[in-house]
Amino acid sequence: MTELACEGRAELKLCSQVENKWIIISTLLDEECSQTALSMIAASAYGAIMMEEGMKPLMKQRLAHICVNYVKKLSENEEQNSQKSGVHIGRLMVTCHLICASDLSKFDRSIIHLLSTLIMKGFSSDIFQSSSQIATNFAAETTKARTLVVSTILKLLCLAPQAVNGLVLEMVSGLLRAYAVSDPSRDVGCKLITLQALEALTRLDGAKDSITAVKPAVIAILSSAMSQKNVLLRSAAVDVRNIWCLVV
Repeated sequence: MTELACEGRAELKLCSQVENKWIIISTLLDEECSQTALSMIAASAYGAIMMEEGMKPLMKQRLAHICVNYVKKLSENEEQNSQKSGVHIGRLMVTCHLICASDLSKFDRSIIHLLSTLIMKGFSSDIFQSSSQIATNFAAETTKARTLVVSTILKLLCLAPQAVNGLVLEMVSGLLRAYAVSDPSRDVGCKLITLQALEALTRLDGAKDSITAVKPAVIAILSSAMSQKNVLLRSAAVDVRNIWCLVV
């Protein structure tokens, strides 16, 4: 399942056959958009398994460990091959589900930093491009994916701030993009979580210089957000803007 989500392909061994045969699932779909949607569905299924209430802690820890090693191996392979393309949407979602469902205190700081870096790369993916094919054809799934990414950023800021301390510029850029592409009438939840993450950023220790550098841009965006028709969004934007104005 993680292979299907992270790489857009999976091989299923047919045990009923005498000879080993494999089916490459990605070959069953011609359109890239459909393959991406399948990867998103697989990632959501992985997230549902990780969030299962009745799962024993040891089993969840084992599943998390397997996924971390798999994602780490993919990243190392990309570095060796000098690949600098954006992270695959399915892998982005798997990483987010992994972080949201896990106890981050069980992870090494280097692992959390690696996962955080993958998420920052995800801000350049098609789910944050309003005109992309995946956003147009699978609007509901794309909205959920964006909300998942922003929620993961918020958890990292609150529970593992040291792991994202050097990623302030990437986080601010990504969060502002997430706020901009979210529909104010349908994606209110995503916009509110984005505002929460922007507020949490101001309390990040050791990042004063970076926060000060992006302060004018953040205040400008939040000022325009104060004209939202939604009362809840407008009120939240005012509160967060006031907090950023007090950053010195």
